[in-house]
Amino acid sequence: MAEERVLQLLRSEPKEYHLARDIASRLGIAKNEANNALYALKNAGKVKQETKKPPTWRAVVAETPQQLPLQQPQPQVNLPPAPSDRGQPPQRHDQPQANLPPAPSDGKQPPQQRVQPWASPAGNKAQGHYRGKQKSDETKERPFTVDLPIVKDSQLVNEVMIGVGGFASVNKAFHTDWQIDIAVKTLHVSAEGEKALLYSEVKKMLLASTSPHIVDICGICLGSTSISLVMTYMENGSLKSLLKRENVPLPWAIRWRIAHEIALGLNFLHCLDPQIIHCDMKAENVLLDKDFHAKISDFGIAKWRKNSELVKSVSPMGRTPTHAPPECFAGQEPNTKFDVYSFGITLWEILARKEPFQDGPANYMLASAVRSGQRPERSCFPSENEVSGMVALTYDCWENIPQRRPTMKEVCSRLARGCANYTEIHMLEAIIAIKKAKDKEEVISKNGSGSDEVEDLK
Repeated sequence: MAEERVLQLLRSEPKEYHLARDIASRLGIAKNEANNALYALKNAGKVKQETKKPPTWRAVVAETPQQLPLQQPQPQVNLPPAPSDRGQPPQRHDQPQANLPPAPSDGKQPPQQRVQPWASPAGNKAQGHYRGKQKSDETKERPFTVDLPIVKDSQLVNEVMIGVGGFASVNKAFHTDWQIDIAVKTLHVSAEGEKALLYSEVKKMLLASTSPHIVDICGICLGSTSISLVMTYMENGSLKSLLKRENVPLPWAIRWRIAHEIALGLNFLHCLDPQIIHCDMKAENVLLDKDFHAKISDFGIAKWRKNSELVKSVSPMGRTPTHAPPECFAGQEPNTKFDVYSFGITLWEILARKEPFQDGPANYMLASAVRSGQRPERSCFPSENEVSGMVALTYDCWENIPQRRPTMKEVCSRLARGCANYTEIHMLEAIIAIKKAKDKEEVISKNGSGSDEVEDLK
């Protein structure tokens, strides 16, 4: 009988065998039988109740110290509690250096402590690592990954082209599952290597689109010779198309807000880790929603532009030369000051409502002209006092020496002070005035050829 065998063993060696698993191993009987026998003997008073050992916390304490190399706890570090299902061990106040399990009552030395990777003071959470119990290779630390939703062609209906250029085209479409209008920008690739590079860059764009001043990337369409970005549809098109509408007024209140929101978007890109340099900041790459809030697009693909043979056939530099800084023509690698200079040219576009260097030197002479200090026509600056701060900021941003240009953070602060001069009422009045003028213009153009419906993309 199991109880008799257990009782006989306990009487012969009462100190060594006090756990059911040890009894079962010694006697060769099932563990549950040994456990039941031990429980019956304790209730009958034939076995003295043993004092429970302190619990062993598997995530922090190694049962056999030889399993892994040990690391002594650093002084003055409070380790987080062990993630165990059996509760938290009682804390002791006589050891302020670290919260360790209490020493066993039988006088034996406690097992040495092994610090798990997740238990460091800084923690791995900020580094994007998975944090949890480590039972197998599948649950070990791993970095978070970003996956782009794949949009199928069958999900898009009512496609209408709204923009076209040398290496890209933009269509408006309706997503049948999401039940919203979206914009699909198709970027054409000439080699499989370009496709992989572009896909890598687009994944960075998805991380950046969490900012309210960056166009949302909703998904991606993969074609045999192209990659299409599925983005939020922006009802009022690009800032460039709005600036070109001479019959539509643009009150200074809305221009200040647009400039400020562009600066906030660029500053957000520069603060990311890894940092994103736009490399092609211009009014054409700023989109406006239904309330004329500005959002930056076409960021993060500078590496693809630089390596794409198709882009080089349209623009040898891989970017717009009229907005490129002087050091760009000298072959310097892009940095944040590149975007600051291009933002200065964009400010000039907002102020003058014209294209830069429209009547200036030809493209093949533009590099030497810009490096010698030539800039878009200064006589186009408005003389109103309420935009004098924006004019001064434009001069600072397009300085010839990069170190003299402000950071985007400083640009945001200066534009925020200009926006503070306008109330929400000013903004609403400006929006209503613009929408009325646009509606009137569209009614008139209904009888025309409609050639302005498709925007030109360079």
